[in-house]
Amino acid sequence: MGLPRAGRRAAWRCCTGVAARQRQIRPCRLLAKPPRPTQASPAAPKTRRCGGYCVKDVFVGLDAEIPEGGRKVVVAEGVEIGVFRVDGGLLAWRNECPHQGGPVCQGRIMPGVEERLDGERKSLGIHYKAGSLVVVCPWHGYEFDIHTGAHEGLSSIRLAPHPVSVRNGEVFVGIRG
Repeated sequence: MGLPRAGRRAAWRCCTGVAARQRQIRPCRLLAKPPRPTQASPAAPKTRRCGGYCVKDVFVGLDAEIPEGGRKVVVAEGVEIGVFRVDGGLLAWRNECPHQGGPVCQGRIMPGVEERLDGERKSLGIHYKAGSLVVVCPWHGYEFDIHTGAHEGLSSIRLAPHPVSVRNGEVFVGIRG
């Protein structure tokens, strides 16, 4: 349930030659330079750099399967990933909490919480932050901003992102090769 069919619509996206050779990463098919645009032809397609890694686009489902405010957790190329629809866009995070490896993408999605302080720095109570949305790891309650992947208390702790694209109503997630 929710797992993509094996081998369905996967394509290598990009990498940089030198870094790929140094790391012994499988080169992708897009290493060739795109043709220069001419006045008679449309602009040449852009190739994204991925810090020296090949990134493979893996089909994870249909765009209509993920409702607003919802998520879909899939296993793609042996990596568990949570795909979230927030504010009309899609975000993908590795389903592994940086704290102790819990299934963070399966946790509760809720507004972020903050404490109000007066001029003397005394608590005025806790309230929900406007415009903030967090995903809470079900193991130990670590909260991560769903837009940035950053931990609410210590921004150096963050979720591992994955690029997401939608083509012809199908959702693809980038996996490092």
